[in-house]
Amino acid sequence: GRVVEMLLEGMSCLALESAAKIVWSLAVQERTREMIIRHGAIPGLVKLLCNNAIPEAQEAAAKAVWNMAVVNENRSRLAENGVVAPLVRLLVCGTQTCKDAAAGALLELAFDDTSRLMICEGGGIAPLINVLETGSANGREAAAGALVNLSINNMVKTAIVKAGGIRPLVRLVATDSAGASQAAAKALWNLSLVDANKRAIGRAGAIKPLVHLLTNGPPAAREAAAGALWNLSQDDANKAEIAACGGLMPVRGAIDPRPSSPTTRRSSPSRKPPRATMGWQ
Repeated sequence: GRVVEMLLEGMSCLALESAAKIVWSLAVQERTREMIIRHGAIPGLVKLLCNNAIPEAQEAAAKAVWNMAVVNENRSRLAENGVVAPLVRLLVCGTQTCKDAAAGALLELAFDDTSRLMICEGGGIAPLINVLETGSANGREAAAGALVNLSINNMVKTAIVKAGGIRPLVRLVATDSAGASQAAAKALWNLSLVDANKRAIGRAGAIKPLVHLLTNGPPAAREAAAGALWNLSQDDANKAEIAACGGLMPVRGAIDPRPSSPTTRRSSPSRKPPRATMGWQ
């Protein structure tokens, strides 16, 4: 209770930073996570997310939100208490580590229908796309994962394409990061469910890196690549390019031809279940 009071009171910068880090740590465990929520931690975290004078506290607050949002029933509660707007602002104006944490929190929140729309309507799409291009390795993977979960919604698919999201996702598929390339392939899988996007994704150069991922990536990445390529192959020009890259037979052997939309859950940098652990530096 006292830690939550510190978040809500006008404490010194150092005290606020310490309180935020304690809440972040407590939010890793299910029992203590629920306890700090019951004691009213969310409004204090929102205040810290908005406090540009203490970037370390902003980062810890974003990671605490990320941890809280791994629980389904917390997602709408967090969104309704105002966490989305300051998280989106962190993507634009925060430090690099703040951007990474904000992207991770938005990834988790985007599993929830209400939160998903709030992120889109709150201007979150373009900043997430920017993180794909300018973020750290952790940030790019988290941002791609957030776009996967957001693009379950057809309106958001359109917003991602209009904001120029296809080419950054294609470039991310071709990176050496297994997690980032898998998440980018999943996002393209979702976007390619819309007929109007199939040709645009092919023209953006997606087919060659997707075929490479299909034939050389780990199992989950191969599945994502196969899903995207299957959808893209419904366009004749794409199908010809997939065949030229040697991808048709691997696609046919790898995927159930029924259309589907993947979601993603990004694990923390410690590679434990998805939460921002205190070991993430």
